[in-house]
Amino acid sequence: MPDVIEACGVAKINVIDVMYESITCNENVLGKKKVKYQAVDSYGNKSEICESEIYFKRIPFDSIGAPDYQSLTCSQNYKKDAQGNPDPSVTGYPKFGEFLLKPGMSLTCNIFVNYTDLNLVASDCKKKNMEIVEYQGVELWKEITRTFNQFIEIIDNEAPVFTSSPLAVLDLETADNCEANLYLPKLYVADDCSQISQIYYSINGFTNIYQEGK
Repeated sequence: MPDVIEACGVAKINVIDVMYESITCNENVLGKKKVKYQAVDSYGNKSEICESEIYFKRIPFDSIGAPDYQSLTCSQNYKKDAQGNPDPSVTGYPKFGEFLLKPGMSLTCNIFVNYTDLNLVASDCKKKNMEIVEYQGVELWKEITRTFNQFIEIIDNEAPVFTSSPLAVLDLETADNCEANLYLPKLYVADDCSQISQIYYSINGFTNIYQEGK
């Protein structure tokens, strides 16, 4: 903000206009912002309009950093993008210093950023899914492109849960020679990450694959 000299009290400085102008074909500067100010004292007297210019340095492409590796769990309630993958607001953006380069067009930085997701097949025994995010940045005035990858691990670290535990039915009316029919109930099982492949039951040390019914 500009300095103001006021003889009778304190003056208020108002921003009355802001305009951004792109500067092309310049190795160091990509644009400037013109800001117009006007001071008003307690009696309503207005100063002449003061104008300042702020120049924006061009971001060196080799100074843009990739977002860090991320690890999520299936049970986390994280935000997802339109494709159902973790949203960059959760997994991180490319950045220059502390300035985040979000997907889309940045007129201030004169850079377009985009990303695509590629799901990788991982071993079931590891109980995890791997996702690779490819970020691409294009510096418009030179059409320079830089691409880098971010790895995101989505881990299944929780076992399935029985949502109900109905009782099995032992049919003693048809029992014969110390044998009887055991009817297995329908079981309801939930898992955060995947479908249930098999359910096993064990009776007196005997283990078998569960099937509903007799």
